[in-house]
Amino acid sequence: MPLAIKYGVGGISDPTWTEIIQDEEQKPDFKKLIQFLSTEYVNHPEGINPPWDRVFRPFEITIFDNIKVVIVGQDPYPRFGQGDGFGFSLNPNEDITTSIDVIYSALEEDDVEFIRPNHGCLRPWALQGVLLLDAVLTYRKNENNTGGSFPNQRKNLHFGKGWETFVGSILKKLSKEHTNLVFLLWGTDAADVGRSIENEQDQHKILSAIHPIAHTYSDSNYTHWNYEKCFSETNNYLRSHGKGEINWQLPLTCEDL
Repeated sequence: MPLAIKYGVGGISDPTWTEIIQDEEQKPDFKKLIQFLSTEYVNHPEGINPPWDRVFRPFEITIFDNIKVVIVGQDPYPRFGQGDGFGFSLNPNEDITTSIDVIYSALEEDDVEFIRPNHGCLRPWALQGVLLLDAVLTYRKNENNTGGSFPNQRKNLHFGKGWETFVGSILKKLSKEHTNLVFLLWGTDAADVGRSIENEQDQHKILSAIHPIAHTYSDSNYTHWNYEKCFSETNNYLRSHGKGEINWQLPLTCEDL
């Protein structure tokens, strides 16, 4: 039984994901990570995001064999209950964050059909084969770090605890088992774990950009998000390789989710 299920994360029904996670559990770094998280969630039950039962949410919803696109960000939202376990995604009742606002603005400017919804839940993308990850899948605020320049600030105490190795292994596995995936790497941390992607034969499309909120920092050298129409570029690539496009349009209201 995977530790993810043993510790109550449960719900991973896809046998391929189950096998992959079981393989990861044999690695010392992953064992240390799970031990660390077990203590963290006991000692800080409402100080960590996402909740324990949502940490492996992407692997519960997005079937391995159906994956077309992988989006990787930095780490989860800081406030308890704000995120729903998918990278960048919010619980439907949460206010739109800066990251979501920037992503929605990029979609409105891109050559895809998109009308801005009143929520930040990206779960419909996950159901279409978009794996929504972060370089680090859990967050607890570092109370001793209240500032710093993006992207080098480390307000999250869960950096460097093993998530980066795990996510890198997932990306490597995906790149080896699939062909013609699109990897959208948003931010320095995403680019770092993205080095694990095997793409020597250009069998995948890798589109890198700064993190969506990088340009909002006063000491940033960026004035806009350099997304370069990545959503239409993704669909163009998928279509050119005989794959179905992603419908980036989300339900307009929470009630429609």
